[in-house]
Amino acid sequence: MAPRTLLLILLVAGATVGNVLWTQTQLGEMRAVVPAGEEESGPGNPLLPAPAGGSLQEQEQRLLQEQVSYLETQVKALQQENSGLVDKLAAIGVKEKVEAAVGGQMKSAAMGVDDGNDNVSLGLELLSFRKLDDVPVATVETAQAEVEALILADLRKGWGADFGRREGAALAALGLIPEPVDTLPLRAGLLTRQMTGWYDSGSDTLNVVDAKRGMVGELIPADAVLAVTYGALQHRYGQALAEAGKLTTDERLARMAMFGGDAALTRFLYRLQKPAAPGPLDDFPADDPDHPLNQVVAPAFLREMMLFPLSEGFRFAQALHSIGGWDQVNAAYSRLPASTAEILSDEAYLADHSVPPPSIRWGQTELGGRKPFWDDRLGQQGIQLMLRRYNEPELASKVAAGWRMDRWLAFAGKDSLQRGDAVWQTRWATAEGARSFLAGMQEWLHQHYQVEVKAVGDAVSLTAGGRAVRLKLLTHGLNVLLVDAASAVAADAAVAQFSVVE
Repeated sequence: MAPRTLLLILLVAGATVGNVLWTQTQLGEMRAVVPAGEEESGPGNPLLPAPAGGSLQEQEQRLLQEQVSYLETQVKALQQENSGLVDKLAAIGVKEKVEAAVGGQMKSAAMGVDDGNDNVSLGLELLSFRKLDDVPVATVETAQAEVEALILADLRKGWGADFGRREGAALAALGLIPEPVDTLPLRAGLLTRQMTGWYDSGSDTLNVVDAKRGMVGELIPADAVLAVTYGALQHRYGQALAEAGKLTTDERLARMAMFGGDAALTRFLYRLQKPAAPGPLDDFPADDPDHPLNQVVAPAFLREMMLFPLSEGFRFAQALHSIGGWDQVNAAYSRLPASTAEILSDEAYLADHSVPPPSIRWGQTELGGRKPFWDDRLGQQGIQLMLRRYNEPELASKVAAGWRMDRWLAFAGKDSLQRGDAVWQTRWATAEGARSFLAGMQEWLHQHYQVEVKAVGDAVSLTAGGRAVRLKLLTHGLNVLLVDAASAVAADAAVAQFSVVE
C-alpha cells in the first residue's frame, strides 16, 4: 500500500471514529429526553444486523460500542504502519502539520465541525482527488506582495533576467503592444492574483496568499483549492514550467495552459462535490474595475495572452478528463501540448504526431548587419488575438484555425527608446486560408495605422506613423510575409531577404 494512501486512510478512519463517538454521545442525550413508557419503536437501521436481547436503546448502544472498539483497533494498526511515512514527512517539514491535521480531523469530527483552514489536510485530500502520486508540500501563508516577489524572482531565474524587456520590445516592434514594457513583473502580478499561491522549489514550500497580511488595495484572499492544486502540480511536474522561457511564445502558452487548465478543472470538479462561498475572483464581473485581475494594468494583447492558460486551458483539460479521467490528464504531462493549436483543438492534440510540423527556414537571419534579439513563433492563439483586435471575433477564429507555422524576428532600433523592426512570415494550410489572413491583416493595418490600405496584386506597401510596412503573399500561395520597419530601406531589404520559402 502506498504511503500516501495509508495517510489518507488514517485521516478518514480518525474522522470516522470521531463521528461514531459524537453519534454515541448524541444518541445518549436524545434517549435521555424520551419519557418513560414512550421508548422508540420501529425497524431500526436496516443496514445493521439486529442484536438479540435487551431494549432497542441497549441494542443500538451495544452495536455502537462494538464499532468504536473495532475502529480504535484499526486506527492503532494504521498508526503503527504509517509511522514510517510520518518520519519521511518530517524531512520535508510538515510532520507537525500532518499530526495536527490528523488530530484536528478527529477533534472536528467529534465536535461535528469542519474549519477548512488546514492547507496540509487539503493538500492530502486534493492529491487523492486529483490522483497525483506525490507527497504533500509544506505550506506557509505569505503576504500577497511577497508571493508576487517570489514569482518574479522565479521567472527571472528560469527565463532569464532580460527576458521580459526583450519580449516587450519584440511585441512593440510587431505592433502588438503600444510601447515596450518589461513583461515579467506584469506576469508575476497577474499570476499572483490568478493562482493566489506559488511553489518555491528552493525551499520546497508552497506559499499561499494570506489576506490578513495584505496591504491597502490588495483584494485577493487565497483560493485555497486552486493555490494548493497548482502548487502540487508545480511540485510534481515543475521542471516543464521552469524551462518555459526557453520555448517559443506558442509553446510556452500551450505548456502553461496545461498546468493552469488542470488546476482550474480540479478546482471546478472539487467544488461540485464540496461547494464553498464564492471568493473575490468569482464575485466580481471580469470588466469590473475592482476585479482583482484588473489591479494589474497591462497592454490588451499581453493581458489576453496571460489569461489564456486558465480560460482555454480549462476547456482543454476538461476534454482530456472526459476521455479518460485523471489518468488521461496525467498522461498529457509525458507529452505536453506543443502549440496553442493543440490547446484550442484537443482533436489536434490527440491526432497522429508522426509527421513533424512544417518549419520556416532562412539562410541567414541578420538584417543589414543586425542580429535579431528575438526569434519566435506567435502561434494560432497569438494570431487569433491579433486579428480579433480589428476584425470580428468569429472571423479571427476561423482564419487563425488555418495556421500551420510562423516565425517572427525582431531587430533593435537605433536606440533603446526607438521601436525596432519586425519580420514575420506565416504559413497556412490552404491558399484560401493564406488569402483570408492577408485580407484580415489589411483590415488590421488600416485600423491600426488609420490610413487607407490599397493592395497591388497580392502585396501592400504603406508608410504611416513613421513606419514602413510591407505585406505580401509569397510565391506558392501558402505563406504571407509582414515587415514593419522604421525605414523604407530596411523594409525593402527585409522583403528581399525573407521572401524565401523552403
